[in-house]
Amino acid sequence: MDDQCRKIVLEGMLSQDTFSKYLGIEIDSVNMGEVKAFCRARSEMCNGFGIIHGGILFSFADSVMAFCANTLGYLAVTKTSTIKFLKPTKPEAMLVATAKCHYVDQKMITVTCQIQHRDGIVAELEAQFKQTDQLWSSLWSAS
Repeated sequence: MDDQCRKIVLEGMLSQDTFSKYLGIEIDSVNMGEVKAFCRARSEMCNGFGIIHGGILFSFADSVMAFCANTLGYLAVTKTSTIKFLKPTKPEAMLVATAKCHYVDQKMITVTCQIQHRDGIVAELEAQFKQTDQLWSSLWSAS
């Protein structure tokens, strides 16, 4: 793993992100422009149909895509995002999200993400992130 990218994701972002911790997100791999993470679907994440609520899947992917966009070295935040739900997800499934940066232009980054479990892909997302002028490295040098 690229050490600077890992530091951004683990120390700069995940360590401060209580919602991602609540979801149980665990980082598997971090490289510039690519992040892979895991999350165990739990029963309290179910909707009234007994399947994992779509908002949980969206939140999981949004966090992983944000980690991915920020590996480029600048603070970046979600501007827009779309999701396609492909299969229902049952509790106790181990979800795997893989996010990749595909396009960087001026201050915009396009990131895609697939969430899957053992039965295949359950959701696909695409998001645009606004890249700020704030370097992650300047945050560490200021402290």
